[in-house]
Amino acid sequence: MHQLFSVFTFYLSLSSLALAQDLDEYLIRFPYRGTVSDFAFVLNDTEEIRLQQQADSLSQTGRIRYALCTVTTLAGFSPKEVTARLRETWELGGSNGKNGVLILLAQSERKLYVSTGSMVKHRLPNDTVQQIVNDYILPWFRGNQYYKGLTYGLAKLHAASQPTLNYSSDRTMPWWLLILLAILLPLRLLFRKLGIGSGSGGGPTFSIGDGGGNSSGGGSSGGGSDGGGGGGGGDF
Repeated sequence: MHQLFSVFTFYLSLSSLALAQDLDEYLIRFPYRGTVSDFAFVLNDTEEIRLQQQADSLSQTGRIRYALCTVTTLAGFSPKEVTARLRETWELGGSNGKNGVLILLAQSERKLYVSTGSMVKHRLPNDTVQQIVNDYILPWFRGNQYYKGLTYGLAKLHAASQPTLNYSSDRTMPWWLLILLAILLPLRLLFRKLGIGSGSGGGPTFSIGDGGGNSSGGGSSGGGSDGGGGGGGGDF
């Protein structure tokens, strides 16, 4: 029984290796041609130029790099795997495609996938990507209007990736801060009048809005490999 299991594991490993080699051979057919690589020829010249200009323009406004790719067939591979591997192979947005967003259209299978790099996932979570795919890309694709789906998809993905600042319209201070200021400011004036805390006397001092501490940590390191990133997709 143990020998049978070992033989099964051996053949499974060989199958996985062959599949990986087959995928590499498949991906060789799609060298990077720029922000728009229309291998399936679903776009006319004008549409391709406009999409390229749009993707280039959006890529220049931030760290995220956008690209589009169309293929005739996935040759049995999953759209998620193909899109992620192309993004990494093309190094879209840096090594392993970590700052890249790649939109893939597979014509024969009528499948779409949007792959996001690991450094993009916090700005474009999978749920957000999937909603954009469902609402703004697939409806156009189902009517064979690929240009409109791609241009709307690019615009919505870029808009969703932008940070938002939530300021109140009247810019009012929180009530607790007003109370704190009402207490501390008179005390500070009183101590200053009495000469406490001035010079090098070592008396109590008050600092409002100092921010406290010496923070050296910053944001997340984001190092290491891409780890596959994220994304979303669907059928059309």
